[in-house]
Amino acid sequence: MAERPVLIIGAGIGGLATALALHKVGFSVKILEKSDTLREEGASILLGTNGWKALQALGVADTLRALFCRIERYTMLRETGHVLKSLQVDDCAHGPHEIRGAIRNDLVRVLADALPEGTVRFGCTVGTVSVSSEGTTVELSSGEKIPCRVLIGADGAYSKVRAAIGGQPPQYVGWATYRGMATFEEGIPEFSQEFRIIQGGTEGTIVGLYPLDSKRCYYFHGFLASQDEATALKKAGDMKEDLARRLKGYPCNFDEIVARTPEDQIFLNHIGDSLIQPGQTWGRDLVTLVGDAAHPTTPALGQGGCMALEDGVELAAALKAAIEAAGAVSWEKLPAQKIESALRGFERRRSARCAPLVAMARQNGDRALTRRSWLGLRMRDLAISFFAFRPATMFNYMVWDPPTL
Repeated sequence: MAERPVLIIGAGIGGLATALALHKVGFSVKILEKSDTLREEGASILLGTNGWKALQALGVADTLRALFCRIERYTMLRETGHVLKSLQVDDCAHGPHEIRGAIRNDLVRVLADALPEGTVRFGCTVGTVSVSSEGTTVELSSGEKIPCRVLIGADGAYSKVRAAIGGQPPQYVGWATYRGMATFEEGIPEFSQEFRIIQGGTEGTIVGLYPLDSKRCYYFHGFLASQDEATALKKAGDMKEDLARRLKGYPCNFDEIVARTPEDQIFLNHIGDSLIQPGQTWGRDLVTLVGDAAHPTTPALGQGGCMALEDGVELAAALKAAIEAAGAVSWEKLPAQKIESALRGFERRRSARCAPLVAMARQNGDRALTRRSWLGLRMRDLAISFFAFRPATMFNYMVWDPPTL
C-alpha cells in the first residue's frame, strides 16, 4: 500500500499490536527493534476484559486463551491471612468479564507470529530522529538513514522517540516492585483461579498472587524505597534472598513459592509514571506514540499492557478512517495534513481514555504503599471491607469497545 512504510520503533507489546492492527487494514509496516531477538518481556502481564477484546480484534485471542487459565475470584487479605473482602468476577457489572494472567514472552511471540515474515528488523539501535511535516527520517547508530511517512514510538517508558519530539521521561513514584514466576511441576498446591492481594502492615507494602495455569503462578511485592535504594538492591545480585526475607511468613504459602522461583524469573523494577490530561496530545507532525512511550503508568491497576493493545487497534482504525474519508486514495496520495489530523485525533481520544487509568493506578499504589499506625491499619481495613471491591464498580476501567478494523 505504501512506498514509504509506517515505521514503528520497538517490538514490545505496543509495537507489535500496532503493527498487526495496521497490517490487518492494509498498511505496509516495518518495526525496528534494538535487541537481536524478540524482547524478553519479564514474568507476566494481567490481561483484563478490554485487553482480550483488543486481542480478539487482532485475531490472536484464541491462541493465547488456550495457554492460560481464567481468574474467577478476587480476594483481599491482611498479612495475617485474615480475609477483608472477596468477590466473584462473574458477579461484577459490565460483564461478562475475562481476566487472565499471561506470560509476556508468549504474548509477544503470538503477536509477532501473526505478522508477515520480515516485518521486524532486529539489531537496530536508533541514533537520531528528524521530524518534518512531510515525513520523518530515523538514523540508526550505524549511520543508516530510514525514511518513513509516519513514525510510531513504541519504545517504552524511556522512549527515544518521545524525547525527540520534546516529551519528558516518567517520574519515579517512590516505590519498587519485585516480580516473580514460580513453577510447581507436580501442580500448584490447593490450586485456585483466584487473584489474592495481601495488604501489608505498618511498613506500607502490598503483595499479589495469581495462577497462570495449574503449574505456574505469578506474584509481586511492592514496597517503599528511594530510587537509589532500589538500584542498590538490583546491583547487589541477591534478589531472591532479599525477596524471601521480605515475604517470610506471609500467607498463601509464599515461603515455598519463592523457593520454587528460578533466579532468572525474579525481576526488580523502579516504578514511575507520567500523569496526562484528558484530551491532550503527545505527538508532533507525522509522529505519534503508543503504550508506555505515550502514557507510562504504574502497575497498580494492571492496565499498562491492555492500554497498549487498545492503542494499536485505535491507531489503525484512525488511519484507515482518514483514507476512507479522503475517498479511499492511496497512502502516498493522502495529504500530510489529513494524516496529522488523524494522529492528533487518535491522541486526544486515547488521552481521554488513558488519563483516568494512569491517575487511578497512581492513587491505588499510593493508598496501598503508605506507612500507617496501628489505628491507621484498622481504618484501612474497615475501608476495604465496606467500600473496596464493589461489584457495581470493580471493573469500570475495563469498559472499552474496539473499533472495527
